[in-house]
Amino acid sequence: MAKKVRQMPKEGYYVSNPDPDWDYPEDIDVIYTTGIPGKGGHMYYRILFGDIPDGWATLTWTCVPGIKKLEENYTYYADLPPGIPEKIKKVL
Repeated sequence: MAKKVRQMPKEGYYVSNPDPDWDYPEDIDVIYTTGIPGKGGHMYYRILFGDIPDGWATLTWTCVPGIKKLEENYTYYADLPPGIPEKIKKVL
């Protein structure tokens, strides 16, 4: 029997929608996914408290949110969203 692999969202950037109930509505989470499960290359970027960037970090494919959650809580961008720095290829 073939192993079932979860369906991944399409390749691109997903930016969290603002939460009006949060004290810092300018905080954002950005998820980049290659759209391919188990192959690596997925990354995560966060800005906390409006102006403190944490930078890009590696994200395992199992931590990429599901398609339904992304559709409900994130805005999709095929290319790098405005105001977000380029991903680095290798984390030191």
